[in-house]
Amino acid sequence: MTEELKKLLDHVVEYATELLTETGESYPFAAYIDLKGNHHPLEMEIDPKHIPQIGTVVDNLTKYCVEEMEEKRMRGYS
Repeated sequence: MTEELKKLLDHVVEYATELLTETGESYPFAAYIDLKGNHHPLEMEIDPKHIPQIGTVVDNLTKYCVEEMEEKRMRGYS
């Protein structure tokens, strides 16, 4: 495992822990590495009146990240 990938996975675990601690709930999210090597969480905006199914959220996050990778606007995602 590369150091960059390890840092991304560490970031995901840290962010997931914060979400669970603060809200008591877990919901799908992503994280990505920008072109400068910085790590960022990525969430889908949710309308509380129309909460999508988890699979829809995962599909949308994946589609976004794949498109960004194809356009070379991010270096990696999880």
